[in-house]
Amino acid sequence: FKQFKHLQGQGISISEAARRYGVVQPTISKWVAAGHIPIIGMDKNRKLIDEAVIAYYAHQYHKIAKEGRRTDRLLFG
Repeated sequence: FKQFKHLQGQGISISEAARRYGVVQPTISKWVAAGHIPIIGMDKNRKLIDEAVIAYYAHQYHKIAKEGRRTDRLLFG
């Protein structure tokens, strides 16, 4: 998580996070709804999530997916 610490507390919309980190929007929305990624604010009608958290989970998601394993169970137990 240390490599993403500089992003901590910065808000990013779910759609921007999907583009930036290469995880489809419905997957990120599911992680947010499950409480794995905190909502840190709102911008009009868009939820802003903590960029450090999504960057970390996206990194882990791609690493696990590359190995051909189920991602959600391995990411969140």
